[in-house]
Amino acid sequence: MQMYAEDSLTEATIRSNRRKLAVLLIIPLVVLATAYAVFYTGFGVPTGTTNKGELIQPPIATEDFVYNKLDGSLYTPESLWHMVIPVLGDCSTACRDTLYTTRQVHLRQGKRAIDIDRIAVLTSPPTAEFVAFMEAEHPGTTMVMANQAQWALVSEPTQLADGDYFLVDPRGWLMMAYRSEHTGEDLLFDLKKLVR
Repeated sequence: MQMYAEDSLTEATIRSNRRKLAVLLIIPLVVLATAYAVFYTGFGVPTGTTNKGELIQPPIATEDFVYNKLDGSLYTPESLWHMVIPVLGDCSTACRDTLYTTRQVHLRQGKRAIDIDRIAVLTSPPTAEFVAFMEAEHPGTTMVMANQAQWALVSEPTQLADGDYFLVDPRGWLMMAYRSEHTGEDLLFDLKKLVR
């Protein structure tokens, strides 16, 4: 007479195997229940971020903003990351420092630089001296005039100060601000994570 494997199992082995099977069935249920609880309660979700810039909450939609170039033609931004540098009135020392910092960061991007654009948003008509300065020191930076009503949607909620600048994603969402306490290394760190 041939003996099958289950006939040779002891009662203790059968109980052990049932416990193992129960554990294998319970583990996915526990994982699903935990995920459900975290999703709906927010408990256990990390609140910190790794970005160096100041995250704008909620982000500001700028894709419908109307900008005009200095010659009066309409400026249509490409679907790139944008460093937006506000030029408030006459470009102060803080403004010129920001232009320098963003230029250096842009140059350090290497081959990724083609995926990033720099835009100087002017809040008032520029002087001939400033236009000459931009052409000499910051070639390739697009200068545009801001629509004051639209620009207020950025400047007021972000509490814009002289020398601040922003990072706008390819879909037009203004998502990060950089203040006087931020360095070019902070912007470089964030761009390395964002632009791939």
